[in-house]
Amino acid sequence: MIAKNSNLIAKNSNLIAKNSNLIAKNSNLIAKNSNLIAKNSNLIAKYSNMIAKNSNLIAKNSNLIAKNSNLIAKNSNLIAKNSNLIAKFSNLIAKNSNLIAKNSNFIAKNSNLFAKNSNLIAKYSNLIAKNSNLIAKYSNLIAKYSNLIAKNSNLIAKYSNLIAKNSNLIAGNSNLIAKNSYLIAKNSNSIAKNSNLFAKNSNLFAKYSNLIAKNSNLIAKNSNFIAKNSNLIAKYSNLIAKNSNFIAKYSNLIAKNSNLIAKNSNLIASYSNMIAKNSNLIAKNSNLFAENSNLIAKNSNLIAKNSNLIAKNSNLIAMNSNLIAKNSNLIAKNSNLIAKNSNLIAMNSNLIAKNSNLIAKNSNLIAMNSNLIANNSYLIAKNSNLIAKNSNLMAKNSNLIAKNSNLMQRIQT
Repeated sequence: MIAKNSNLIAKNSNLIAKNSNLIAKNSNLIAKNSNLIAKNSNLIAKYSNMIAKNSNLIAKNSNLIAKNSNLIAKNSNLIAKNSNLIAKFSNLIAKNSNLIAKNSNFIAKNSNLFAKNSNLIAKYSNLIAKNSNLIAKYSNLIAKYSNLIAKNSNLIAKYSNLIAKNSNLIAGNSNLIAKNSYLIAKNSNSIAKNSNLFAKNSNLFAKYSNLIAKNSNLIAKNSNFIAKNSNLIAKYSNLIAKNSNFIAKYSNLIAKNSNLIAKNSNLIASYSNMIAKNSNLIAKNSNLFAENSNLIAKNSNLIAKNSNLIAKNSNLIAMNSNLIAKNSNLIAKNSNLIAKNSNLIAMNSNLIAKNSNLIAKNSNLIAMNSNLIANNSYLIAKNSNLIAKNSNLMAKNSNLIAKNSNLMQRIQT
């Protein structure tokens, strides 16, 4: 019996040694969990910095939208001024048409009187020739401006295509964000299921309740953090959608400006044709003017009126030049704005890529935590079985000791 007790004690010693090893392993596992929690804390801190950067970027976007609104208001005022200028130009053309009609009637009535004079017209022929050369120079200048306007129209068309491509890119990013939101929602459901499983196993984890409570709090914080990220991504999607709408509106404004430039080009072309027709009319009338001098003296008042009209036309050409200069400045501002938008889109793309990498890291971390919890559950189950075996063994030892005591008493008696 004593030999059996010795063997039993030896077995108990081995079992205690195994328990010691198991406790040492559990200590190492707890240390690993502590390191993992520390890493999670660092990751949360990094993510907080990322959210702060996103907030600053949203603030910058708001300022850019405000600047764009001011630019649209300025464009609206410029379009209103252009409309008024076109109305004035139309009235001036109507007045010129009436004056040409009056001149035609006057020339027809005084054709017999024109036939009597040539000396004074000879002097004015040189002046008319100079005027013809000046008109030719202006025609060339108008042609150059027409070519410049055509080039600007082509440039605006290219920018419109670029804006359309950017809109498609933003739409693609919106779809990617929507997919990420759906994946995060799935992860949230998985975490919720794991929380229910942990609640059912609460009795088994009684001895390790403090560690499980800490892990549960960490998981809850991660769930809230993921939910906040989902809301942030949703807000960011709305902001991208608003930017897309704004770019679409801006494209429409550029298209309207293109139509206005095209209309101005047609008006300048019409004016060029009218100048050409007037040049031909002056050439045809030069022979008629060569025969007249008395009529020119009588028509001095009419020439003075024509001088005033030429002065008004010069002012109108100057106004058109200023308008072209303003349009050039506006195109330059638009180019700068498009460049800023391109940079902003590039920054947004980089930020989305960083967020995607961060979400992937979080997913891997959650997977690691799940595996670690599963290992802990398996190890706890083994410990529970081992403790149960030890309890049974201790009960057997107690019974054996009781039997030994009874046996020793009998031997002594």
